[in-house]
Amino acid sequence: EILARDGIPAEKELYVNSYPFHPFLIELLTKRFPEFESFQRTREALRILAKACASLLRNNKLDLLFIGPGDIDLSDKDVRSELTSSSNFEMNNLNQIVKSDIISEENTDRELTRLLTSIYTYSLHPKKEKRGMNAKELFNSILPEVGSSEDIERKIKDYIEKKASYLELNTENNKFYFSEEINIRARIRQEMQHVGDITNEFYKIIEDLTEATDKTLLSLVYNGDAGVAFGKANIIFAPYKISRDKVEEYIDQKKLFTSSSQAPNSVIVIYPNAGKVKE
Repeated sequence: EILARDGIPAEKELYVNSYPFHPFLIELLTKRFPEFESFQRTREALRILAKACASLLRNNKLDLLFIGPGDIDLSDKDVRSELTSSSNFEMNNLNQIVKSDIISEENTDRELTRLLTSIYTYSLHPKKEKRGMNAKELFNSILPEVGSSEDIERKIKDYIEKKASYLELNTENNKFYFSEEINIRARIRQEMQHVGDITNEFYKIIEDLTEATDKTLLSLVYNGDAGVAFGKANIIFAPYKISRDKVEEYIDQKKLFTSSSQAPNSVIVIYPNAGKVKE
């Protein structure tokens, strides 16, 4: 019924035969992990399964329809050591991925943790194009009582945008996966920690310049009517009190954006959007 709610066809016999384990967990241990040459198929699979089940029992987390890949408790050191082992999986930064993106103190959302754990375990594959899960597969992996795969997709994309360091979306197959390298959004966020509120800083600069020179557009960047400096990139900020008409008049007068311009693509004019600038 849960799968049907999201339009996912269910092979009932598959789930019956694998119970209490989710078919995805069985696939993970018997088909995906053994793709790594160093993974000892039976021995390692049984050890991981035993430690995962012991952890769930010890922490009283067995209130589940099925035990799936997202229910492996990566906060358990014994379990985590198995699933971040370089001797089992020839991949980089696995322990850092788990600690920063899945079991960090900031993440208190159990459903999100289950989703991220599912993505992580399915990211353990030697072939990059086969790593991860799409939204439908994630829905199937955790069998949520409410919500849809679309809700899950939004949730994961929001996490990528705001918090994740290694989580990515493969746009070629729409699978979410954990990269071995920190993602570009996380790099930007790290750099932003060393910068103040850019929006406020920008408005402060504009306000200061407006107070000093509110008569001409050029006075923000140049003295008097010096004009633009051809051969260089010119960024011209228009004060609040200069309307769009005045800006366009200046552009026409200087022939900045015409085919006869002396320096095409060398001038950027930034001016307030009417109705969106607060005095």
